Amino acid sequence: RPPSNMATSWMLFSALVVCFAVCSGQSPSPVTNLRAISIEERSLQVAWTLPGDTLDAVLLEFNATSPFITRPVRLSLSGNTEEYTLVNLQEGVTYRITVYVEDGGLVSNPVSGQYTTVEIDPGAPRELRVIGTTDTSITIGFKTPAIMQWNVEALSNFRVCWTEYDESNHDDPCDASSSVSVNNA
Repeated sequence: RPPSNMATSWMLFSALVVCFAVCSGQSPSPVTNLRAISIEERSLQVAWTLPGDTLDAVLLEFNATSPFITRPVRLSLSGNTEEYTLVNLQEGVTYRITVYVEDGGLVSNPVSGQYTTVEIDPGAPRELRVIGTTDTSITIGFKTPAIMQWNVEALSNFRVCWTEYDESNHDDPCDASSSVSVNNA
C-alpha cells in the first residue's frame, strides 16, 4: 500500500531539513554553560549544556597551560554526554578545556574555559637535625615531606629561616635577613 500524501509530505520535509543542515554546511550549535562542577588535586569534573540538536559526538579537548604547556588531548564522547571527569592530572596546574559538538561530519564552534586543580601543601620537612657547626655556620639535614602527599617534580626548594632564640620574641623569623632558599637536589 503506498504511503499517504501526508506521510510522503512529512518524509520529503524531513529529508529537506536534513539536507539543508548537512548540504548547506551549517555547523551544529555549540554547547553552552561550560563549567567546573568539581575540582580536586588530580581531577577535574566539567559539565556543559548540549544544544537541542541530535548529535553524533561531543569532542572534549584539554591541555595544561600553566605553569607549563602540554599538547592538547582530544576525546570523542557520546553525543548525549553532558559531563566528564578528567583524572590523573597534576595538582596546582591550570588546564584549558574546550568542548565542541559534531553532527553529520560538521563541528560546532568551540567553547572553552580554564580551571586550576587544587595545589597540595607539601607539609613540613621531617627529622630536622644538626649535622655540623662552626663559629659562623651550621649545617642541617632533614627528610622531605612524606612522598605520598606531594608531586616530586613540583617540589624544587625549601626555605630555611632562623632567628636568635628568645622566649619573648614571637616575630616571624622568615624575613629577608634571616632566610635562605635551599635547592632540592
